[in-house]
Amino acid sequence: MGVHTLGRARVENSGYDGWWSDPENSRRFNNNYFVVMYAKGWTAERNVNGNVNKNQWTRSDDGATHQQNLASKEMMLDTDLCLAFDESGRGLNAGTDSCCAWAGANGLGAIIQNNDGQYCGSNRIPRGFGGQRDSCCGRTNNNDCGNPRNPTGSSRGAARRFAESDADWITAFHTAWKKVTENGFASLSALQGTCAA
Repeated sequence: MGVHTLGRARVENSGYDGWWSDPENSRRFNNNYFVVMYAKGWTAERNVNGNVNKNQWTRSDDGATHQQNLASKEMMLDTDLCLAFDESGRGLNAGTDSCCAWAGANGLGAIIQNNDGQYCGSNRIPRGFGGQRDSCCGRTNNNDCGNPRNPTGSSRGAARRFAESDADWITAFHTAWKKVTENGFASLSALQGTCAA
């Protein structure tokens, strides 16, 4: 999933629409993909471009006003957000869930710092849990995806660690990339030999 740190989805290619990070960070090979899972609020967007089979998550927080500009629209897929969040013990489903995926600010200091000091689209963190919820989800969605005080997605430990530390993410990505690119070969030189033939 780490490659989602770069690029975007386009309707004409996949049926989905938006950046996994903000457009600026989508040009950088960094951990922002994991940072935004926790530092922003997400709500379901159904029927992307009128296609009933394409559902995704878009920002619901105070910074969501930019979502009207399609050039900077941010989104996540079910397979992205389920790393950090779940709903009643199962993965999120943008086609059926009407909840807001967000994390309370308590304990997110490093992640917020990695998001240029912003939490749910603002440089100011509301003091109370209800204020944080309103900042991340708006005042109309009163249904949380799981427990925002302790998100319990299937890979929450790794997703949170990667959101907190770019170095930890790069180290894990390097290991995974090495396995993917050398799978089935005894050594990198054997892989290079087949590509040259």
